[in-house]
Amino acid sequence: MGPNPGGQAERGVLVCGTRVGACIAGNKIPGIRAALCHDNYSAHQCVEHDDVNLLCLGAQIIGLKLAE
Repeated sequence: MGPNPGGQAERGVLVCGTRVGACIAGNKIPGIRAALCHDNYSAHQCVEHDDVNLLCLGAQIIGLKLAE
């Protein structure tokens, strides 16, 4: 992806303890499609098939290497 002239992000990552609260909060914002992801497969499917633009990760659920 190239620079965004509007200065807004096209996608984002939101991290909280379990990821549930982050997903609920994200989906309250118009234009945001947040999803809970816990592995590479679910993250890929969410973007490719469901047009998700906010990845929600749980700091207490997944390890640092998987998050990277």
